[in-house]
Amino acid sequence: MIKERQQENSGILKKIFDTFTKSGRARTISSLAVIAIATLAITVPFADQAFSIDGPETLYYAQRQIDQPFAQDLTDHFNNRGILYDSFIETHPKLLPIYLSLVIRVTGEPSEIPIHLSLIIFPFIGATAMFFLGRRFRVSGLAAALLFLASPMLMVNAHTEMVDVPGTSLLIAAIAVFISAVDRRNGWLLALSTPLMIAASQTFFQSLIVLPVALAYLIINRRFQLRYFIPIVCTGLFFGAYLLAIMTVYGQLPRFSYRTRLNTIQPASLLVHIRGDLTVLGGTLLMPLVAIAGFFIRWTIALVFVAASMMTWSWSVVKYSLGEYSLSETVLLSIMLPTGIAITYLVLERFGTALFRGESRNSRVGRDTIFLAVWFFGVLAYVMFLLPYPSPRYLLPAAPASILFLLAFWREHIRRVWLRFGLTGAAVALTLVLAGLLSLTAYNTANDGKRAAEWAVENYGDKDNPWYNGTFGFGFYLNRAGFRITPGVENELYARTMKPFPLEEPKPGDYIVYSVRNGAWVPYPSVMQRLRGDDVLLLYNNDLFFFPCSGTENCWWLSVFLPYDFRPGGKLSDQIMAWRIDETPNPLSEEQKELYRKVGITWIDEMSEK
Repeated sequence: MIKERQQENSGILKKIFDTFTKSGRARTISSLAVIAIATLAITVPFADQAFSIDGPETLYYAQRQIDQPFAQDLTDHFNNRGILYDSFIETHPKLLPIYLSLVIRVTGEPSEIPIHLSLIIFPFIGATAMFFLGRRFRVSGLAAALLFLASPMLMVNAHTEMVDVPGTSLLIAAIAVFISAVDRRNGWLLALSTPLMIAASQTFFQSLIVLPVALAYLIINRRFQLRYFIPIVCTGLFFGAYLLAIMTVYGQLPRFSYRTRLNTIQPASLLVHIRGDLTVLGGTLLMPLVAIAGFFIRWTIALVFVAASMMTWSWSVVKYSLGEYSLSETVLLSIMLPTGIAITYLVLERFGTALFRGESRNSRVGRDTIFLAVWFFGVLAYVMFLLPYPSPRYLLPAAPASILFLLAFWREHIRRVWLRFGLTGAAVALTLVLAGLLSLTAYNTANDGKRAAEWAVENYGDKDNPWYNGTFGFGFYLNRAGFRITPGVENELYARTMKPFPLEEPKPGDYIVYSVRNGAWVPYPSVMQRLRGDDVLLLYNNDLFFFPCSGTENCWWLSVFLPYDFRPGGKLSDQIMAWRIDETPNPLSEEQKELYRKVGITWIDEMSEK
């Protein structure tokens, strides 16, 4: 009797399990659990990372929301060139600062761990959306989500306070829900896609690409019913109303393009920008060697990669022999750039096939290919024309389309499931290792800025009028400690204040601390002439990698752009200098005069020096 009852119970449990499994819910829930664990694994270990890069500006806006909710400007604010603004309006809308202000209300002031823990929700949202997009485009949803989380583009930036990861995550979620709504003809999902599109566009302006991408999906799939256009129209009207409100209240519009360091109208400059974008794409989308291995399953992609490698190696070796490239730059560029070229060719080739072959264009696979290509090249276009330099965070919105393309390519050309599973698993594991090492480098680099600020506070915080010259986390922590910012001479060229000139500056007897890596502007000559060295702090790098363009001579517009470079431990990573302002000025050296000429101060040669 007992045995029969046990068999009956087990039969009932089996039926329940079979029903649950057949519905796909068990697999979905287990996959989402894996995604949640993976999200925590890539973020929690870095939760105490110091504030850095442009993150402090986000925090300034968050603090502003506490005193004046929905404010879009910072009053009496120095930008990262030492220029004072009576009312500083940054590029992006302020949804993220509003969200972070809720955390700051609880903690009392910006604190690393609470801020970073509150941001974990965004990578999870993005990865979850990638899971459903993967299933929609007939690849492994879990693989798509894990590759997105492991990508250095995502993982390194997930530990900062900047808008890129939250904005991109909301962008992916909006696209995933909108596509699902259109495919299923589901009004509820369509309604949900509207606030998601609005939230994405109110997080960072690059998310406005959701409008042409969503429109492209409707056109490609010939869905012209009026109701499908409602989320697009509502988002556009909301953003238009936002711009009108900004113009009405502040008398100016946000910048939709950062100040460019290259003129992308000129062909030579545009080619340099494209080269940098493709290098970043090849070096930070996945572990480059994994992508390369995936290319060799089809001879045309392999041929493109080999041809690009031969040209890049030849060019890099010449640069190396001339002393313009280091050995690591030569090797890394010759791997990253051909990888980025091959990825772009893969997208372009599949796009061309789907567009110009009738049988492909009319198939679901063909339409999906065209859609993903529009997404990919749309992001690439605005990065080239609206953003100042190639960066992994700028290209992050292209990562979902790129990952889906690669997974679809592997699914199509690798018939054996175990081999495809092995390649995908290796891609996730090796990419995670690379992203982890780069995240550790970013972690230590950010903490160096905080260490430098703590050293300055310990040694000069008790002085009557301590000043600083520097940006990012270094400047943020000194500002919070009561140090005052040294005005930049570029105020004379780009005045954004009604305050009388010259602006208040350090006086004889005051001290200034300056970070070589985080320093950004040239002070007035009256300050420069009186600088006398007082002390120096040297910080060394103990990581496998380092990030060029952080105060080094290797910035991409001068030689070669790499998102990261090899730099074994023990190398100097920053130099913190402390100066005392003397009573007696000295004549400016020719080297100091050149600094003024570079920023456009032409009257420096006419200035009488005493």
